[in-house]
Amino acid sequence: MLGINIATRNNWTVSFDYKRSRILKLFAAQFNVTEMRNNEVQFQAGYRVTGLTLPFRRNGRKLYLPNDFRFDMTVNVADNITITRKIDQNDNRATGGTKQVRIGPAATYQINNKINMAFRYNKTIMSPRIANQFYTALTDFGFEIRYTLN
Repeated sequence: MLGINIATRNNWTVSFDYKRSRILKLFAAQFNVTEMRNNEVQFQAGYRVTGLTLPFRRNGRKLYLPNDFRFDMTVNVADNITITRKIDQNDNRATGGTKQVRIGPAATYQINNKINMAFRYNKTIMSPRIANQFYTALTDFGFEIRYTLN
């Protein structure tokens, strides 16, 4: 795993992660070796602002949010594959795996020092590496209100 996190003075945060793994399993009774490889790249960026003026109007005035507002964006690309190698037959076959792309924006507003409000959205697209699996796209979103007890 390799990663870097950067926070600037003007409230920007940026991070980059690269993860790579390889797992080998030996099945001696079946003369098989199963190899699972995973490569993953993740990029995150965020911006925090205090005192945000929205483009919406209420009673003829633009809305003003006096507390912290944070926007984050995450992009993740993963590639994993499973290969079964038969030792006695010199046969190598891909038996599973997907390429995944995930995009996830999030917005968080701190109403006061005890209440936070957040909106999250995630879109994950998975394309198979072998023919007997299906293309899948998942979407989820949510609204969250968090109250902190002290």
